[in-house]
Amino acid sequence: MFARSAIRAAGVALPRSGAVRLAAHNVAPVCHILHNNVSTTGLHKPAPFQNPSPEEVCQNIMSQIPQAKPKGPKSKEKRTFTVLVDNQPGVLSKIVDTISARGFNIDSLVVGRTNLKEMSRITLVFYDTQHASAQLSAQLEDLVPVWAVFDYTDIRVIEREMLLVKVDLEKENADLPLRMRRDLNRRSLTEMAALFGGIIQDVSHENVTIELSTKPQRIGTFMSLLKPYGIVEATRSGVLTMARSPVEPDYIQEEEVEVDLASLPPS
Repeated sequence: MFARSAIRAAGVALPRSGAVRLAAHNVAPVCHILHNNVSTTGLHKPAPFQNPSPEEVCQNIMSQIPQAKPKGPKSKEKRTFTVLVDNQPGVLSKIVDTISARGFNIDSLVVGRTNLKEMSRITLVFYDTQHASAQLSAQLEDLVPVWAVFDYTDIRVIEREMLLVKVDLEKENADLPLRMRRDLNRRSLTEMAALFGGIIQDVSHENVTIELSTKPQRIGTFMSLLKPYGIVEATRSGVLTMARSPVEPDYIQEEEVEVDLASLPPS
């Protein structure tokens, strides 16, 4: 059975309600822990299961999250939580009510099913201080439907968001004849979508619909480049987040260099 202090040391907030259920299920024996299978967090990783239980899912995620580097007090900053909950009616309303009661401004909230039909995963992005977010985490832990709360704020993660946007083909290059204007704008938008890794999903005489799945920052840049053409309609899925796999301490990683494509000179 896991000690709560060991789980805390891994940067994971295990709910008291969830801890009771994990203890009741005697997590360590159930997960068949391998003695030679230890993650860089110091937690043993369970052997893979074709039909894992909620306890095993929580333990798998815990073993993949590296220990976050401590930071000093800061002003409000972007914070990302992942919350594993029971897949049952009324759970989302309890989560939202808890967040609203503390006055948090939610930037993104995504709810979806996991590999277990009885478990859902909530990805929450908001802006606040470290102290306030720690209090929110503690409150979420007390909710009975919550299995675990993971704070992904200060660790390396993979973030993805999907955009569907419908763009006008007639507004830009208004000095050209209508047919030539449509053809030119359609080609320009097709090239721009390809540059960002997007896909043209629908085309008509008046507009074109683009699908793009990438980092939230790149979606913001892409939207700013589309504004001169005229955005007819747009919808964003919200942010999905997953921790990157931990690596050995002596492994040197190349830092990713973010390039703002909007700042590049025209080709």
